[in-house]
Amino acid sequence: ALGPFLERKFKIPVFINNDGDLFTLGEAMGGFLPLINAELKKNGNPKRYKQLIGATFGTGYGGGLFSQNDLITGDNSAGGEINRMGNILYPEYTAEESVSIRGVKRVFARESHISVEDCPEPFDIYKIAKGELPGNRNAAIMAFKELAIVAADSLANTITLFDAPVVIGGGLSGAHDLILPTLVEELNKS
Repeated sequence: ALGPFLERKFKIPVFINNDGDLFTLGEAMGGFLPLINAELKKNGNPKRYKQLIGATFGTGYGGGLFSQNDLITGDNSAGGEINRMGNILYPEYTAEESVSIRGVKRVFARESHISVEDCPEPFDIYKIAKGELPGNRNAAIMAFKELAIVAADSLANTITLFDAPVVIGGGLSGAHDLILPTLVEELNKS
């Protein structure tokens, strides 16, 4: 009953859900979806998108689906939870074990032959990959590459089922210059 209570108290719409769903809802209502549709209109293209896939790369791997002005939550509030999809690199795990902070740290630690406890945080791993901090640069690059491969596989399956554009956010998306080339390459494979 928290949502209706807050709506009455503050007289504004209130949405309570997980971060992946709310990220997708925000991007559909006032972010990526209106932006892409405005660009299409500006360029004389009659196409308009009404659906959106959102993905967040951060503490975990979140997702959401938006269609026809509604967030798709499913019958058990698990709609769009792409984190539960299989992991193409590590079949014994879900996608979230690679598309998350712990995934980046685990790969960096493994490739650097250090313990996860001694592993730097993802922002520092990013700086190592960019050559801005000392450390095992190849391990840092591999950490983001594995994230991108697993994310691409789960997003390819989601796109196949849902047929919508994708918007990516979350803290790890700040490393987009390391993630996107591999992600796009994987999505374009036959």
